[in-house]
Amino acid sequence: MATFYVDTTEGTGDGPGTADQPCKTINQALNRATAGDVILVHDGVYREQLTVDKSVTITAAPGATPELDGGYSPRLFGDSAYV
Repeated sequence: MATFYVDTTEGTGDGPGTADQPCKTINQALNRATAGDVILVHDGVYREQLTVDKSVTITAAPGATPELDGGYSPRLFGDSAYV
């Protein structure tokens, strides 16, 4: 089991996902992760859509409150479908 770190401000597009060289996006970490791995997401707004097709844990890093913005809005699905 591996742990991948994600930081939208400190990460790079080619970072390996280590604590010292975090991924920039959650998708980048997902692409590197395998079943059973953990993805720790640091503070920031992550403007991306995720397709999770493996058994991984995606969670906020200790003390962090990241925000995932998938780009959905009431205009796209209508007010009743927007939660």
